[in-house]
Amino acid sequence: MKTRIQTINEIAKMKTHALAIGAFMTALLPSAEPTAKTPNAMSLVELQSAGWAIVEKTEAQKRLPSVAPYQNLERVIQIVNYRLRRNGAEIRCKTAYDSQRDHYEETCSKALE
Repeated sequence: MKTRIQTINEIAKMKTHALAIGAFMTALLPSAEPTAKTPNAMSLVELQSAGWAIVEKTEAQKRLPSVAPYQNLERVIQIVNYRLRRNGAEIRCKTAYDSQRDHYEETCSKALE
């Protein structure tokens, strides 16, 4: 049988975990959008609108251990690499989506001649 102190300690731990989960979820809210861009960076869609053509696309998936409290769900990172060309210049872009954290990230290199 649990003592009153053990019960109080368990409640305190649950409150701490609830606060940590709340802070974690709050931190994730803005991350569902693409990450912040540098002033000269363009998204994949913006590059295509500016005349860049996708000449190569490769896809891969990483399966990672899940994070509590969702340890029973499968966590998949979907990674897509793009190579774009325009007027002899080339740009490489990478997109990644984390299914468990609902986080999308997009990065593109500077144009190479």
